[in-house]
Amino acid sequence: LKKSGFRFDITHVTRLAEAVDRISSERFDLILLDLSLPDSQGLDTLMGIRAVAKAMPVVVLTSHADESVALTAVRMGAQDYLTKGALDGGLLARSLHYAVERHRTLAELEKANQRIGDFTSMIVHDLRSPLVNIIAIGDMLHEGLFGSLNEEQQKWLGRIVVSGHRMVKLVSNVLDLSKLQAGCM
Repeated sequence: LKKSGFRFDITHVTRLAEAVDRISSERFDLILLDLSLPDSQGLDTLMGIRAVAKAMPVVVLTSHADESVALTAVRMGAQDYLTKGALDGGLLARSLHYAVERHRTLAELEKANQRIGDFTSMIVHDLRSPLVNIIAIGDMLHEGLFGSLNEEQQKWLGRIVVSGHRMVKLVSNVLDLSKLQAGCM
């Protein structure tokens, strides 16, 4: 790793329990995980790490060259699955570097999506309020509260009110969709 050109500060532990303690009390950019530890074996090791480090990127480095285990590990949130026998320092360093960068990029995208969702909710809310007022005023005009209307005026006013109701429904659907995407529904 030192020869790779990337800078790494490494903290080494040999047991899952020790890793969990360290992760709970310190900040790390990445976890390089062997699936075979004295106190944990296989994918249970990854599950143990994921329980305390849900958002932290994990690269699995193990001697298990099992494609189905590798795919399962990636589905469980591992950024990469590397086999010790088929690896050199440059490849390992690139994998670690890329895992950190992917994680940072995904975090930025999530923040951007949140801002877009917040903006959409604000726009939709700001659109719905005047539409509801337009419909209410249209209903009052239709009921003759401001004087009588001829047949032609009634027809056009009816179209305004019906279109207003459609717009409110569309705006409400967009608001519901943004709430659903934000996990607030």
